[in-house]
Amino acid sequence: MIPAVGFLTALFIALVAGPLGRRLWFDELFTFYIAQAPSLARLFDGIAHVDLNPPLIYLLVRLFHRLAGTSELITRLPAAIGFYLGSIGVLVFLRRRIGVLWGTAAVLLFWTTPYFRLATQARPYGLLFGFFAFSLVSYDRRSVKGLAIGNAGMMLSHVFAPLSIAAFGAAELFRTMKTRRIDWRVWGSLILPLLISLAYIPATRNFQKFYFPAAFQASGDQILHYYVRLLFLYMYPAGFLGIGLALVALPFTKFVRRGLPGGGAAILWSVALLVTPVALNLVLMRSGGAFWERYCMTSALAFYLLVTIGLGWVTGFRKSSGLAACFAFAAVALATPFPPDSQLPEPKALEALPGDLPIVSASGLSFLEMDHYLGSSLLSRVYYLVDRPSAIAYAHATIFENLPTVAQDFPVRAHVEDYHSFAAAHRRFLVIDRPDYMEDWLLRKLCDDGASIRLRSTLPGPEREFLLYEVSF
Repeated sequence: MIPAVGFLTALFIALVAGPLGRRLWFDELFTFYIAQAPSLARLFDGIAHVDLNPPLIYLLVRLFHRLAGTSELITRLPAAIGFYLGSIGVLVFLRRRIGVLWGTAAVLLFWTTPYFRLATQARPYGLLFGFFAFSLVSYDRRSVKGLAIGNAGMMLSHVFAPLSIAAFGAAELFRTMKTRRIDWRVWGSLILPLLISLAYIPATRNFQKFYFPAAFQASGDQILHYYVRLLFLYMYPAGFLGIGLALVALPFTKFVRRGLPGGGAAILWSVALLVTPVALNLVLMRSGGAFWERYCMTSALAFYLLVTIGLGWVTGFRKSSGLAACFAFAAVALATPFPPDSQLPEPKALEALPGDLPIVSASGLSFLEMDHYLGSSLLSRVYYLVDRPSAIAYAHATIFENLPTVAQDFPVRAHVEDYHSFAAAHRRFLVIDRPDYMEDWLLRKLCDDGASIRLRSTLPGPEREFLLYEVSF
C-alpha cells in the first residue's frame, strides 16, 4: 500500500505542478475575490449574490491566503489537496476488494480523463471528490461519524451533493431490506447533512434568473452525450492501451480466485451514481438551467471504477495485468496535455495595441481576466457592455449581465457600462471577440445597429486566436 501511495503522490505532483501556477480563469476569479472579502459577512453576501456554491471552498481559500499569500498556486491548493486525498481514499476503499494494484489502476484511469483538471481549479469539485471518498471509506467501515463528516463536507462544497449522498442512501436501503433492521445512526448521518441545503435557497433563486444558450441547457441530448463521452471519448486512448497491455500480460502470473466485488448494496450504489446525470438533467430542464459534466464527477468516478473492476475480473485480477494497466494509465496521464481554461488574450499583445481607442471585450470571460491581469494604464480603456434584452435576443444568455453587480462586489478596475450609453458616447472603438463562443452577442447587435465593422488583426490566446475588430458608427 505504501509504495502505491508514494507512486500516486509523486505522479500527482508531477501532473499538477505546472497547471496549479497558471493564470486564474473567470470562474476561479469568483473564488479568488469572494475569499478576499473584507469580512465574513461580505464573503457570505458575495456568495449569495454573485456565485452559486456553498461556503467551504471560499473559507478554505481565505485561510490559505492568510497563511501563504494570494498566488494562483495557493488559491488552487485546497481543491488540489481535496482531489489528492479523494484519490487516496478511493484506493483505500478498493484495496480490500480488488487489491492494491488494481485499485491503483482505477485511480489512474480516472486521472486520464478530463475530470482530473478539476484538481487544478479553484472551484469546489476537488473538495467534493475528497469528501465523497471519505464518505465511501466511512460507509464501507460503518463509521457513522466519518459518514456524517463526509456528507456534511459534500453539502458544504457543492449544491448538487445530495445526488452523491443519495447513492449511499440506495446502498443503505438495500442493507435495511436485507437485514430487516433499520440502522438509525447511519440514516441520521445520511439525512441530517441534507438540511444544509436549506441555506442554498436564496442563491438558487438568483441562479434561476439566468438564461443559458440552448446548447448549454439540460436536455435529453445532454444525457446521451454525457454517456457517449464517458464510454468512447474519455476512455481513449487510456482504455485501449490499458486493456491491451493487461491482456498481453495474462500469461505471466496465475489467476487470483476472486469474484466480482460487492453485492446488492454495491450494485445499487453504482446504479444510483450512474443515473445522477439523468436525474440532474430532468431537474434542470424544468428551469432551463445549464448542465456541465463536472456536476456529475462522482458518477464518472463510479463508471471508471466499474470499468477497471471489469478489466480486472476478465484478466483474473492477475498482478501482471494490474501492473500493466497501471503503467498504461500512468503513461497516458503524463502524456495528456492540460488544455488551458483561461480566455485571456496575450497581455503583451494587448498592451502593444496603438492609439487610445476604447477596447471592448465581447466576452465576459475575457473581460474579468483582462481586468485582473492587465496594467492599470490599459484598463482605463477596457470595457464590457451590458444590455439584457440584446443578450437574450441574440445569444439567449444573461450569465454576464450581472457584471455590474460583480464590479461593485469585486475590485474591478475596468469599466462595465450600458451598451446604449457607451455607443452614444463612443463612435469609434475596438472589439475583441471569440466568434465560437455562444454567449457573445455584441458584434451581432452592432451589425444590426448599422455599425461599420472591420477586422483589424488577430491576437494570440492560450488556446486559439482572438479577433480584433475596429467599429465605427
